[in-house]
Amino acid sequence: MKRILRHVALLGALALATLATPALSAERAIIVLDASGSMWGQIDGEAKMAIARRTLEQAMGTVPASLDLGLIAYGHREKGSCSDIELVVPAGPSASTGPEIVAAANALVPKGKTPLSAAVRQAAEALHYTEDKATVILITDGIETCDADPCAVGAALAEAGIDLKVHVVGFGLSKAEGRQVACLAENTGGRYFDASNAGRLAEALSETVAAAAPAEEPPAPIAQVEDRLRAVARLSSTSEIFQRPGSIRFDIHKARPEGGFEQDILTTGYAGESFLGYAAFDLPPGRYRVVASRDLAKAEADIDVTAGKPALVDITLDAGVVVARGMKTASEPITDDNLRWDVTGSSQEIVTTYGTGSTTVIAAGAADITASLGAAKATLPVDVRAGVTTTVDVVLGAGRLTLRGKRSVTAPDLDDSIRWDVTDAAGETATAYGGAVDFDLPAGPYAVKATLGEAIAELAIVIEAGQTLEQTVVVATGKVVARSLFAEGGPTVKGARFDVLAAEAGADGSRKVIATSYDDGTAFDLPPGSYLLKAQSDIASGESRFEARAGEPVEVPVILNAGLLAVTAPGGDRLDLLSEKKDIYGKHAELATSYGESWQITVPAGSYVVRVRKANSNTEVTGSAIVKPGERTEVTVE
Repeated sequence: MKRILRHVALLGALALATLATPALSAERAIIVLDASGSMWGQIDGEAKMAIARRTLEQAMGTVPASLDLGLIAYGHREKGSCSDIELVVPAGPSASTGPEIVAAANALVPKGKTPLSAAVRQAAEALHYTEDKATVILITDGIETCDADPCAVGAALAEAGIDLKVHVVGFGLSKAEGRQVACLAENTGGRYFDASNAGRLAEALSETVAAAAPAEEPPAPIAQVEDRLRAVARLSSTSEIFQRPGSIRFDIHKARPEGGFEQDILTTGYAGESFLGYAAFDLPPGRYRVVASRDLAKAEADIDVTAGKPALVDITLDAGVVVARGMKTASEPITDDNLRWDVTGSSQEIVTTYGTGSTTVIAAGAADITASLGAAKATLPVDVRAGVTTTVDVVLGAGRLTLRGKRSVTAPDLDDSIRWDVTDAAGETATAYGGAVDFDLPAGPYAVKATLGEAIAELAIVIEAGQTLEQTVVVATGKVVARSLFAEGGPTVKGARFDVLAAEAGADGSRKVIATSYDDGTAFDLPPGSYLLKAQSDIASGESRFEARAGEPVEVPVILNAGLLAVTAPGGDRLDLLSEKKDIYGKHAELATSYGESWQITVPAGSYVVRVRKANSNTEVTGSAIVKPGERTEVTVE
């Protein structure tokens, strides 16, 4: 069972005590976080981005103050860009950057591509890796989608760096995908972590972020003494002491003569180290406050340590143990390690763990045991009694829905671009992305909606508790690649706007706009049918009719019959493009306007008048221009 404490005192201490190894040591580190569009994909009904945000926040609580830590994100500002990489939080003392990293991660909106190689290189450069020791921690749910080779980048960084390590956390990657990015770690002496769920992501972060701090010098002994304090704890006054290794944490504070104690922890130990039932401390003579804690139970006691005399403090937690088991139905247990447990005690503190079951020490009184898997969730109230172990089954009454999506019946592959929305009778919707997705859902009826571009497929299903329902859905879709040319044979128009319109006009004479995108080569996923593709650049436009067929890609060129007009106007202020021919009132039609001394505009082939208003004299001069299809026309108006 993978344990993640929302109140991370125990986890942080254990992670730092056991995982701060020299192999992972570094003085400065940057986390590179994937915020590409695929991070909206789900694991167990929860978006991967939400899991990453929550786990990062938990990990920040375990980061030693001695570590300088920063954050780089990619794919969060624009779609389709390989340069969308941002140093969101520069590396600095983790005490201040930790909250900044959490806030920044919470503000990221996944939308773009995965330029992970360039992001890792930027992180290394931000850490001055050619001059100083540095650690980069990459968290990615996808492989490189830009023109870069992660393996080559890792090798180049290793060769140029003083002491650079890149650790890679593959979040939900297949084994084949993991191999494509693991070389970044292998080529720099780092480690690759396969994080298939939230619990394993937390483990990976503990072993990288929390362990990336430099190994600290062991503290100087408090005093050269042999006086020993032994601390033990038990659930109730009649219970046996805890014997399990690491079962109870003891924090030692200096007690104040007037009462109370100093908040600074002098030292910490764990009962059960070396399989003993107590924690041992060497302390100088004096009065101490010993605080014992485990999960949702805590108690404390004062003890006097006298020179030459051993001391024993025996603390009663006044707590019980709740052992919970997750159940699909009353008779069928859950075997999925992604089952999440949230245990709430009478103090309203919460312990979160993952696994098929949960074992929690809780202060006596009322407690709530909540189990959740995807959208399925159940809460069981428990009356915790001191010294008593209570065993409960939490029944989710859940089933699993497995969906697979294709763009045509004959398509050989599943389509990873499909969006799935599963809505229950109350209107609550769970969303996931991909060609094959799983939803864990409470039993009941659901509406399933699959969306691929502008194409939609819908069906109604019923989930039964303890059962898995598999459905293959065809989202009938044709892929249309839009092209825009100045003239027959080219050249290509850069930055054109494309609108996919309904083939037939409505009653008001206008056509419905179905989809819009920009730049040559943009692709549209459309339901089968007839359409009109309109391309526009500045004041030039053209249209082309086409048919979209399921599973068949088609390229649709739009000829603008236009050229590029480049105007130079020394001393110009306002520039107007006019029709050459005058209207019935003897005026030139104003077609476009710009300001300054130069102008470049796409215009339909033809003859034009260029009018320039001078900046200082407020006088106007004109010139003429003849634009030919597919050609650049340069004119100077003085």
